[in-house]
Amino acid sequence: MQLVIEQTGNSATVKIWAHRLNRGNARLFLRQMRPILSRYTHIMVDINRVIDIDPYGMGSLLTCRHRAEKQDRELTLRQGYDKGDHLFAELFQRAQVFLDTGKSMYI
Repeated sequence: MQLVIEQTGNSATVKIWAHRLNRGNARLFLRQMRPILSRYTHIMVDINRVIDIDPYGMGSLLTCRHRAEKQDRELTLRQGYDKGDHLFAELFQRAQVFLDTGKSMYI
């Protein structure tokens, strides 16, 4: 998986250059994000190119957010040109739906 990092001071935008964030590459994504999370105080993850996120991919994004918060860092998601962090709220909501129904899903 290729990540493109655009740095501005202590902030970075990480663009995921993959169409899928799933079981096959979620661990690699977490490994690649580890140094980024420790270096920058604000990280925006751009998931504009990602068209398929399975529960493993969702878990990797939430794990990154959790790791960032433990280090007093801020991690937000962006899709398209939207700056809002509502995508994490959507992920949490969809994760809850997934847990309630027990069915597979695409985001």
